[in-house]
Amino acid sequence: MIRICCDLCGKELAQGESAAFVVKIEICAVKESEALLDEDLDEDHLETLSEILKHQQQDGAASPPNRESFRFELCGECRAKFAADPLNRGAAAGNLEFSQN
Repeated sequence: MIRICCDLCGKELAQGESAAFVVKIEICAVKESEALLDEDLDEDHLETLSEILKHQQQDGAASPPNRESFRFELCGECRAKFAADPLNRGAAAGNLEFSQN
């Protein structure tokens, strides 16, 4: 039997349980598209592509991937917390502690 646990709190989730949820997150690089000009049609794109691939192989580890995907399984309680604050903005404000001066 496969055990599925909430990726936030660790609570075991029963298979087929209606209180189990899947969160999928995809991070993609945004690139502005440029207008296509007549000069672009005359360019040798195979050579340009070869240069791009060569540079990627040389410093591929230095640049972040253009696309990343994540999948998390959550219990109902953690799903509600995630849906209320998906970017976890409340955590930054909640961690501030001031002295009682």
